[in-house]
Amino acid sequence: MLRLRKKEIKDGIIYYYYQIEDKGEWGELFYNPKTDQCGWIKLAENDDDWYDKYRGHAYCRLMEYYKNNNYPEKELVAWG
Repeated sequence: MLRLRKKEIKDGIIYYYYQIEDKGEWGELFYNPKTDQCGWIKLAENDDDWYDKYRGHAYCRLMEYYKNNNYPEKELVAWG
């Protein structure tokens, strides 16, 4: 499970904060639709650079937000 919270959309780049399992410090992600590039600015607490399970789900959401032109202020993402 992860939480997403919108930071801003600036110069066409979408920025969101993310938090893993409702614990610890928030990290920061981005999606640039012009280059189709996703990345992180700051890893959330308990996230690892080499294992992107949580970030992968978050990146998919950011791309979906862009595709649907819908940017929720916050969202809870869970999977089974």
